[in-house]
Amino acid sequence: LVAAATSGAPMFFLGTDSAPHALSAKESSCGCAGIFTAPNAIGWYADIFEKAGKLENLETFASFNGPLFYGLAPNNARIVLEKAGPEAIKPILTQDGQTIIPFEPPSRVAWRVSSFA
Repeated sequence: LVAAATSGAPMFFLGTDSAPHALSAKESSCGCAGIFTAPNAIGWYADIFEKAGKLENLETFASFNGPLFYGLAPNNARIVLEKAGPEAIKPILTQDGQTIIPFEPPSRVAWRVSSFA
């Protein structure tokens, strides 16, 4: 799967399932499904691509292959990733006092978004 994703082939592209349900809704007898990946997904992908020796294919996988597949124009916005020391993922407190816990991969991710343009 990693070899396919990091190959640069146009039929493989990023897709995330981001489900930011409150902890109280996730950890209940009828919990909400899904994994909240939005805060750290791109850093996790960068880590995987780097370990595979294919970091140069990340932008194509994350930004161009999906729109190409669906016949859409790519987004003009850009992000800058930086590699820093691994950090623990922090819970998010919503305006109504609910706690949302983002997905944390098995090993801590060293890549993060440093700016948006």
